[in-house]
Amino acid sequence: NGSSILGHNITVDSETDTIIVGKDHIVKNSTYNAIFGNNNDLSNNTTGTIMAGSDNIETTGTNNAIFGKNQKSLVNNKQVLLSGINHTIQNTENSIISGETNESTASLKSFIGGVSNSAVSLINGHIIGDNNSIISVTNTLIGGKDNTLQSSNNTIASGKNNNMSALTDSIVSGDTNVVVSSNRNEILGKNINVDNCEDSIIIGNAHDIDDISRCAVFGDTNKASGLTVNSLIVGKNNKEENKSGNNITSGGLNEINDSSNNMTSGVFNRL
Repeated sequence: NGSSILGHNITVDSETDTIIVGKDHIVKNSTYNAIFGNNNDLSNNTTGTIMAGSDNIETTGTNNAIFGKNQKSLVNNKQVLLSGINHTIQNTENSIISGETNESTASLKSFIGGVSNSAVSLINGHIIGDNNSIISVTNTLIGGKDNTLQSSNNTIASGKNNNMSALTDSIVSGDTNVVVSSNRNEILGKNINVDNCEDSIIIGNAHDIDDISRCAVFGDTNKASGLTVNSLIVGKNNKEENKSGNNITSGGLNEINDSSNNMTSGVFNRL
């Protein structure tokens, strides 16, 4: 009823107030839509959608704009702007997705751009780049390639091959860093491992950080662990652990073990 159909080989069933232009479309049980191109499929109470392109399939959508081709799993989305090819978008609302082969499930008020990114339960987030994987993340910006972020909020991540989970109010940037269960940190570098770290700055290469707070670590291959607090470590292959704190250590191959309130500089010192 109230529809305009221009083209050929178009199948229409129970469609109301819709414009259909092109060829080989299938439109069923939907209202107030506009479809252009060829071989598109709208069905199952899709309402208020604009679709232009080819080989797209949408079911149970509301107020979406879909441009591109070969997007064959668009299910139960609302107020989504979608452009590109081969996207899979389900249960997503008020979001923008562009690029190629991106996936979004149960995301809200987010932007996804690039190639082969995956988002599950992304809220107020931005993903830019290639092959990033996001699960249960809020208020986050991630850019780069092959990064993984889970169960985190208020975080910025960039670079490649970073694996992150359970982060809050943090910045991670670089290559092949592993950061888990950490809050309010800045971690910049390569091959850095961080677990249970708070209010700290970690910069450099191949540091091993476990169970510290309010520390700053710079350089190469330093280790800070065992409830270390309020310490500064600069150099290479230094260690501070076992409830140490309030120390300044610089140089190389120094070890601070269960000792506090020291200033150590040079090489091979032991406290």
